[in-house]
Amino acid sequence: MTTETFEPAPSYVIANAGPYAIPFEYEGGSEIVATVTKDDLELSLVVDTHFTVDPDARATGGELTLTDTAAASFAGWVLRIGRATLIEQGWAAQGGARERGLEAQLDRQARAIQDVARGLALLALDVGRALRVPPSTGAVNHFDRDTWAGRLVGIGNDGKPTPLELAPLSVSPGNRIISYAREIEFLTPEPEVEWLEALGHWAPGDGGRALYARVDDEPDHPGKFQTADGGWWELRSQIIVPEMLGAIGDGLTDDADAINDAVLVRNRVQLLGVYGVASPIHLGRFTNLIGPGMMEDGLRLVASGACLLAGEDGNSGYGLTVQDLLVDGMGIASKCIVLGDGITQAIGIQNVRVRDYEDVGVEIGANSDQLTLDRLNVTGARNCSPTGWAVTHKGPGPIYAVNCELSSGRGGGIYSQAHCTLVNTRVNFFATGLIRFEPPTKNNFMNLVGVFIENCGNVHKDDPVPAGSPVAILCDGLLDPSGTTSGGIIIEAPQKMQAAWASTFAKAANGGCIIFDARMPWQGNDGNRDLEAMEVAGTGSGSFIEAQRGPWRYDDWSKVQTIGRFDPQTVGPPFRFDPRYADLLWEADFSTTAGWSVPGTVSGLAVGPDGQSLVWTCAGTGASIYRDLPASVVEGYAGRPLFLLSKFTHTGSGEVFVNTRLSKPPAPTPPAPDPGAILSKMAAAQSWQGSVYGFNKTSFHCFPAFLDAAGTLRVSGGHDSGMTASTAGITWHSAELWALG
Repeated sequence: MTTETFEPAPSYVIANAGPYAIPFEYEGGSEIVATVTKDDLELSLVVDTHFTVDPDARATGGELTLTDTAAASFAGWVLRIGRATLIEQGWAAQGGARERGLEAQLDRQARAIQDVARGLALLALDVGRALRVPPSTGAVNHFDRDTWAGRLVGIGNDGKPTPLELAPLSVSPGNRIISYAREIEFLTPEPEVEWLEALGHWAPGDGGRALYARVDDEPDHPGKFQTADGGWWELRSQIIVPEMLGAIGDGLTDDADAINDAVLVRNRVQLLGVYGVASPIHLGRFTNLIGPGMMEDGLRLVASGACLLAGEDGNSGYGLTVQDLLVDGMGIASKCIVLGDGITQAIGIQNVRVRDYEDVGVEIGANSDQLTLDRLNVTGARNCSPTGWAVTHKGPGPIYAVNCELSSGRGGGIYSQAHCTLVNTRVNFFATGLIRFEPPTKNNFMNLVGVFIENCGNVHKDDPVPAGSPVAILCDGLLDPSGTTSGGIIIEAPQKMQAAWASTFAKAANGGCIIFDARMPWQGNDGNRDLEAMEVAGTGSGSFIEAQRGPWRYDDWSKVQTIGRFDPQTVGPPFRFDPRYADLLWEADFSTTAGWSVPGTVSGLAVGPDGQSLVWTCAGTGASIYRDLPASVVEGYAGRPLFLLSKFTHTGSGEVFVNTRLSKPPAPTPPAPDPGAILSKMAAAQSWQGSVYGFNKTSFHCFPAFLDAAGTLRVSGGHDSGMTASTAGITWHSAELWALG
């Protein structure tokens, strides 16, 4: 084998896992190096962790394939492939583990020389970069600022650079301007000099221009210097910029320490450019952190634990404000803004953009009061966690969000456990859900006013639809044994209500409730999943969904597979609506048994003692009574949803399955002119099972169906199990048929 002229690999823009061609020779996959770059950030990939090489043995060329995780995390980044030949000598003509032929050894040396030559050529072309050496190399001293700032570079007897100390300089009363702040340590100012103005921190013009005042005692914050004569000088400025404390502001250097120092010097800190951050920025009481604009440069979080952090202890976040700032998680940071359990009140986040978080965009802990989000824009990383959220809110204190936008994440939009209000806020394009509210105590409510709720179940309209059964709006309550409602979501005057890829649009469960303004039609599914419009889950839990101030409807019923399923409740109907915007088509007259059909498993059908109910005893399976309503009852209502509401009480300790239904009567023989109503978009109704949910209970039931064509309609109620016999007594108190839409 001969070694040809080195042919470098082209730069690739990552669009998928590959493979990406390796056009040069290599000894094995371990000698292939790969880096990814985006803007000014460069990261090294690790073989077997981020990519594999095929073939993995000696070859004249091959292919590099990214792992699925790396391909998703670095989509759009630039991939560069290189080689780092292991330099070793393995020809001894004596056998052994490293033995190789002379030609193979010469090939290896030629490749190593190519690698070194190419590296030096690139270094010469890349103006401004320094020669990089391994940390284990002891022959070259690095120039750290703490050692070299303000000192001359000399060459020692050993040929190595060495710092030369300067004699202390003297500053006269008329000479109060110095080149840079680090120079202060070497000065001996005259006693009359009270102020020193530095033109920079590390060098003149580096953005750290600042004024220092002579003080008697050492300041208790990092904005200070001690001159050669032992005097102390304190940074004085109404507004502090991190460059005054040594920040570089290039987006690559870790400026976390400088920013944290700036916060300790003054409450008001102004960020001027873009800052790399690899650890938390700690924000204290009354800190006012101001960026260059929510669409401009700001903070780049280049490590998983990097974030803006407040509220680590009691009251530590009181009066905090963050404004006009971009916080970029870079697809690396787990959480971008964390307001911990110690935050209290008067907290404000205004004109802040959070993007490319991995797990949580903004985490709000146990705040007590007055936390305001104004124009907060949160977007997840392209491959963020499917269990994450754009905003999480623990409470018990409330939050108030106005003019915000939460969009695009493989997880959810907003998750809250306490009272909160969102006004004119958009929540869209989240794969697992848009809104989830879990009130920890009774009478906690999430208020959504003038909101845009849209596009649940996917991250982007051009992406393949992920697996799962996402719920767009979910209120999951306490599951109180008393069966009372624990809290809920109130949606007022929404600007848009669109399901898109959701499996269920609105779900109230375990005592939670959802109350919505029905004046605007809902928009359905785009056809990728079967859409269930509503669900009330948790039999006897107190859950319900209520439509107010309008005729609840969809703009296109063809995009709805199921109107809903409603578990029976004990405190009222599981689905409620404003009767002013609905039509009562039929109400049962339970003062007589006339018109009701009785199967053989029903015994003793009679009018109840109150004169307004029907009572009977079950004597087997399918012990339900029924009647057929004439087609005239539903004439003119085709294309609208129907809701049958019933109320029952059952007695006795025998097993019972209480339910109510709408159905098309069996076809008569011979066929009648009326073929019966055509119904669709129905789901299996949940029964009240006595052995599971309790005996001797009063239960409210709702059965929805979509009327495709008018005709005779059957209404039934009672013990509806066809497999389990019952001896229970049943009282049917009321039955009403309504048309909405």
